Amino acid sequence: MDTRPQRTRCVRMSDKGRLTVPVDIRQAAGIPDGAELVITASGDGEVTLTTREAVIRRIRDAVPPAPAGGWPLSEWDREDAADDEDDDVRDGAA
Repeated sequence: MDTRPQRTRCVRMSDKGRLTVPVDIRQAAGIPDGAELVITASGDGEVTLTTREAVIRRIRDAVPPAPAGGWPLSEWDREDAADDEDDDVRDGAA
């Protein structure tokens, strides 16, 4: 659980849909100047801004590391790989 204190500020969207994220909010969130942000709308007037790096980190953290010998192939994968090798031999690529 994140124990950092939250900061809340009220900002106004311009008539062109632009927002300014105050510097203290960016600093508290660890967002550097010029960061690429991902904006997510979850309905009911709620949006979330997340740095691209944080999204990538979450995706990587959600994928388990490959086992030492690699992922075991299913029977279908083994048959498909054998068919590919047969195709390569027939086409002269092997």
